[in-house]
Amino acid sequence: MKELRDRHGSPVGDREDFNGIDFDSVDLRDVNFSGKVMEGANFADSDMTGSNLEGCDLYGAVFFRAKLVNANLKNSCLRGADLELANMEGADLRGTDLSKDNVGTSTQLQAANLLGCLVDGAKFASAVYDKNTKFPKGFNPQVNGMLLVESG
Repeated sequence: MKELRDRHGSPVGDREDFNGIDFDSVDLRDVNFSGKVMEGANFADSDMTGSNLEGCDLYGAVFFRAKLVNANLKNSCLRGADLELANMEGADLRGTDLSKDNVGTSTQLQAANLLGCLVDGAKFASAVYDKNTKFPKGFNPQVNGMLLVESG
């Protein structure tokens, strides 16, 4: 397994707490972060294809334009996260909380790709989306309490 490094190339080691870490534009394919605390972490433009984020605390994390194809996010906390333009095709979101955070910030899903995602038991109340957001077959954002916002 390759050594995990942050955006600046510094090794981060194996730890439980990754709060606020900067993984902007880092190759994180198939990395196992299961159960880690990563509140406010920055994963913008990162490739997290096939990564395991099951049970992670990703409160307020930034995944702007991140690639989360087939990632396991089952039972994770994504409250108040920025998932705008994220490609989450085929990701496992079962039991994941994507509702507002404690200060009322909505999870951002504008132009996100959720095609093929597993969403049973996921909480989407007050998460925002736009006309460019792609949903799994049969998913109704209004029934799931999501809020439509204007693009751009």
